[in-house]
Amino acid sequence: MKLKEFNKILNNSAKFNISNRSEEISLDNYVFQHNYKRKNTLKTFALTLSSIILVLMFSFYLYYNSTPYVVLTIDINPSIEVKLNRFNRVIEVSSLNDDALNFISDIDAKRMPLNDFLDLIYEKGLEENYFTDTKANALIGIYGSTFSSENKVLSLINESSKINSLSILYHSENQESMFNIDSGENDESVLSSIIDYYNNKSSEIVSSEYGGDYVLEVPNTRDSIEFSTLPVTEEEFIDLANDLDISITKLNIVRFIFENSTDYTTISDFIELANSDISDLIELYSTLE
Repeated sequence: MKLKEFNKILNNSAKFNISNRSEEISLDNYVFQHNYKRKNTLKTFALTLSSIILVLMFSFYLYYNSTPYVVLTIDINPSIEVKLNRFNRVIEVSSLNDDALNFISDIDAKRMPLNDFLDLIYEKGLEENYFTDTKANALIGIYGSTFSSENKVLSLINESSKINSLSILYHSENQESMFNIDSGENDESVLSSIIDYYNNKSSEIVSSEYGGDYVLEVPNTRDSIEFSTLPVTEEEFIDLANDLDISITKLNIVRFIFENSTDYTTISDFIELANSDISDLIELYSTLE
């Protein structure tokens, strides 16, 4: 554009000589309104807290569902160990002797309620001729952290009418353990002597059989034994049960019968009791209780 032409556009005050055809400028096409909603922080916090609680509850459920809460030993001559969760459902079944290996080989009891599991044991016992329609005896040991937890399981066991069970709790009402052996010096010493026998392996196994197991040749009278005065610890008690190939519940019943019956006075008698049939032991226990 030439300078002369440009000067024609400007007036004397240096303003453009262009008429303003619009009295006002509309901003409708240029101004936009945005509506922002205020976030509800309380609702967000509540949802977050609820999610955390649900995750924690699910975690606790998984923990309690898979963690042993009470352990049972069930002796019907095969001896088995059953671990229950807090909801009294089976989470594991294991054998305590060779007979039990075959007995539980085809049992799938995972997550099974206790009563249903006992019914299964009853049916299996009939099938394997450990039970009859008129005689189904079992020795059951209940091992929990408190007397209350054991007593709840005992109530469930008593509801099972098919098996006649003698149930022994690990704790008494005053929370005393069954391993707090309160017996005479000789009785403690017999246990100690039997433990010493298995530790030293000083006696020979003879070929005569009793109840399917070998009878151990040991001294025949208490007078011929040099008794120890040391108390029997829980660990020694459990080790002795393992040596005798029986459950600690059965060993505790054997100990009770040995202490309270005058018919059993020697270590040979003690081991004979340990090899006895469960039904015979329950009958002996019932007459002495």
